[in-house]
Amino acid sequence: MANQDSIDDSLLGKYLAGETNEAETEQVQQWLLRHNPTNGENHQREFDRLQQIWESSAVLKSPAAAVDTEAAWHSVKSKLGLPAVQTLDIASEAKVIPIKRRNFWPAAAAILVVFGLCWFMFNPFGQAPQQVATATEQALEQHLPDGSTVLLNRGSQLTYPQRFEKGQRVVQLKGEGFFDITPNPSQPFIIEANGTTVRVVGTSFSVRAYNSNVRVAVRTGKVLFTAMKKEVSLVKNQQASFDSASHTIETTAHLNPNVFAYKTGKLIFEKTPLSEVIETLREVYQADIQLANDRLKHCQLNVPFDTKDSLDTILKVIADSFQLHIRQNGNQIILDGTGC
Repeated sequence: MANQDSIDDSLLGKYLAGETNEAETEQVQQWLLRHNPTNGENHQREFDRLQQIWESSAVLKSPAAAVDTEAAWHSVKSKLGLPAVQTLDIASEAKVIPIKRRNFWPAAAAILVVFGLCWFMFNPFGQAPQQVATATEQALEQHLPDGSTVLLNRGSQLTYPQRFEKGQRVVQLKGEGFFDITPNPSQPFIIEANGTTVRVVGTSFSVRAYNSNVRVAVRTGKVLFTAMKKEVSLVKNQQASFDSASHTIETTAHLNPNVFAYKTGKLIFEKTPLSEVIETLREVYQADIQLANDRLKHCQLNVPFDTKDSLDTILKVIADSFQLHIRQNGNQIILDGTGC
């Protein structure tokens, strides 16, 4: 074994077949009591599922007869809900391998190796099968198995199980999403995003995680935001941002309503400094927009917009408001002028 959290697949196969000696049995039982680093639970749950699948496979039904490893492979895959396409040729040249009962555990180990590969390739979080929702050029609303919904912003992806396991509901986010979670006190909802976690019971909030910096903004309810062993509790109209460079979480007491713009469809600027306006437009339109000089930063804008308005239209309104001109430098858009 490479470390105390791993165990030889052949030893598990031997244990399932009842072929372990006293020392080997003790080794497996000690492993079952230790915690799985992936989900924080002990290995017993993982083993129980493996044992259930193994015991219902065709291999165990006829231990003294010939074993069709290809059939066993398809049996295991079907119980896991994996695709029927064969990805590993464990049968090689001979599909039927006669074995004796006393040498049964090597065959069991072979199936366990295949199962282990599929477990980590297709089910890294112990929930199968996994579904993926992707928003490319426009936002996408996705309904989850528990009745919760998520609106994915452009360029975002959500991975979630076809069904949630008992105890917790876990999803993985890349990009940005607005979550409206169905309350269930006995089954917390957990979002994993770039090394951070957001834990809730029932609430609505936004998570932005396009890169290693993650932001959480709460619209209703309460969430627990955790990153690098640091943790903050957020309630309605609060937000927090994790800075991966400094390993810090900064909390903002008063929420900028424009963080929900991709959900509400509205951009609200009321005596808003132009520096903040440009920062919001960068985020909403995912564009590189710059102010040519510091004199423009403090000019205040009082104009509402619709997110269906094109970026060109919004920039023209801003330029006309402060007698600025717009120039392009490659993909960069620059607002230039004397100020307000």
